[in-house]
Amino acid sequence: MSTVLELPLLAALLGGGLCSLLGYYVLRLGIATLAFTVAHAALAGAALSLTLGTDTTVTAMVVATVTAVLLGVVFARLEYGRDLVCMALFSLFNAVALLCIYLSNVQVLATVSLAEVLWGSVLTVTVPKVILLAGVTAAVILYVLAFKPQIDSMVFDKRLAEAEGVPVTLHTLLLLLATALAIAVVLRITGGFLTFTLLYNPVLASLQLTQSGRRQLQLTTALGSGTAVTGVVLSYVLDLPVGISIALTSAVVTAVSALLGYLLRYSE
Repeated sequence: MSTVLELPLLAALLGGGLCSLLGYYVLRLGIATLAFTVAHAALAGAALSLTLGTDTTVTAMVVATVTAVLLGVVFARLEYGRDLVCMALFSLFNAVALLCIYLSNVQVLATVSLAEVLWGSVLTVTVPKVILLAGVTAAVILYVLAFKPQIDSMVFDKRLAEAEGVPVTLHTLLLLLATALAIAVVLRITGGFLTFTLLYNPVLASLQLTQSGRRQLQLTTALGSGTAVTGVVLSYVLDLPVGISIALTSAVVTAVSALLGYLLRYSE
């Protein structure tokens, strides 16, 4: 079991921590809808790879990063209708994903490739992909540490940060781009429809347990890694799709955190 799960567990540890870290900043900066759209752009890219016969991760990464850049640039100049634009793109990317799956060879319905796109597969986690994931994780951590004062000021008040000379648009674009890369590389584990559970659920759980921003960030990252690793183990033990196992584990952890948070507040 340890040999079979070695790479998937490492990928889950890195991917869960990376997505939840970015999810914290995505939610605090109010760009959750953008990230949600980028996640489905990655899904469309992964599905497109089935039709083109290209590498799933690379294709998902290209489509997701291009979408992130375009959204970041356009939304910096758009004052109204942002959510409507995101919902329109969300529908478009879903349609593209389903169309690409339909146009692919019928035999793909029984292959690991489709399983990877829809709900993830431990069989597709390879050494090169884990190295890529580790590289993206290291780059994001270095970026956050290098610009933490500026990013924290944006989290506190974006307008005030901009007035103080912080390049808010640039950092928002970079965080959205980092989110696109993270989603694309983690897609092999969770599948395209479930990647955003690692972005949002750990943050929601941490918000129930502490009011401290610093502790929320630490707890979010820990919960993201923990639920992803637990999901991989349960997937192996119960013979379930890994993405579904991670999503269900994350949902249970979020529900338990909400209950604990309520009990803590009620006891005060």
